[in-house]
Amino acid sequence: MEIQDRLSISNSQYPITNIQYPITNNQYPISTIYIGGGTPSTLQVEHLRAIVEAIRREAKGERQEITLEANPGDITQEKARAWREMGINRLSIGLQSAHENELKALGRLHTFETFVACFADARAAGFDNISVDVMSGIPHQTPESRMGTLQKVLALSPEHISSYDPIIEEGTPFARRIDTLQLPDEDAARQMYLEGVEFLAQNGYRQYEISNFARPGYES
Repeated sequence: MEIQDRLSISNSQYPITNIQYPITNNQYPISTIYIGGGTPSTLQVEHLRAIVEAIRREAKGERQEITLEANPGDITQEKARAWREMGINRLSIGLQSAHENELKALGRLHTFETFVACFADARAAGFDNISVDVMSGIPHQTPESRMGTLQKVLALSPEHISSYDPIIEEGTPFARRIDTLQLPDEDAARQMYLEGVEFLAQNGYRQYEISNFARPGYES
């Protein structure tokens, strides 16, 4: 059985038309909803609310975990409060690195200071379940700088951390620059991964998937 709902929203900056989603076998309760795969935090509040309401009408379930993927620069306390009010109760914030040279190499526009301020705004808005994305094996990164990023993230006490390597897709600007990028070698990348797993475990974050670490009860 397939259930479809359609939204038609007109927005000159972010055109959204004919959003469709199939939900199959909806006789089973749905406990986890993830809104991501890009930058949904850039949506205007009323548009995101329409999407969330449409999903929740069909995705029945009690005590649902609803995650929004967010860029640091998109988060304000006002927007975060609106997200909480519409039922979103978990944020996944894409920090990637705490170091400016590494962020610039990735083409990211935020700084670590921006991230810290946005994290504080999310907490003030009532989010008590926040995941932070960090990356390893990125340009200019060393085992020392990677550990520095993890230490700075843990100082904020997020409930969950996702740590993963970049995927370089053919035909992307990143792929076209591959020969000029200062990427860590395999030995350094392996060291970063193993040291990160150990460090997170020592600080109460259990590895429950290859790239996911959580405090008890916050696995997603």
